[in-house]
Amino acid sequence: MTTKLRVLLDEDISGVVASAVADYSGLLSVKYVCDMPGFKGTDDPPLLKYADEENRVLITVDTGFNHRNYPPCTHKGIIRITTRNKYAAIQDGVLKRFLLSGHRVEVKNCVAYVSDGQAIIHTHDGTTTIRF
Repeated sequence: MTTKLRVLLDEDISGVVASAVADYSGLLSVKYVCDMPGFKGTDDPPLLKYADEENRVLITVDTGFNHRNYPPCTHKGIIRITTRNKYAAIQDGVLKRFLLSGHRVEVKNCVAYVSDGQAIIHTHDGTTTIRF
């Protein structure tokens, strides 16, 4: 039995991507900031603290969520979508390919930058690049 990765979608994730991610029900347990009363507009540190309290990995496109501002092992994990193309369908496709690649568990307590065909994962031991 596979354990679902618990994620929190930041408000900067489009509704199109959020709906698609919610359909990955076999892979994820999803909460979306835009669907949570009182959370829209929450600053980054309290939002990440909430994700940690809920044992959730934050998924975002916000450049403020990076390994310098939030070092690995100081949170439950961050996945930042870093595609050059900002269309929701492209971002969704990249995220879905990463999640289906089997590497989703590797983001726990790390910062992962997910782009077209690769993820760069910053851990407390260094950086790993995964192709998918």
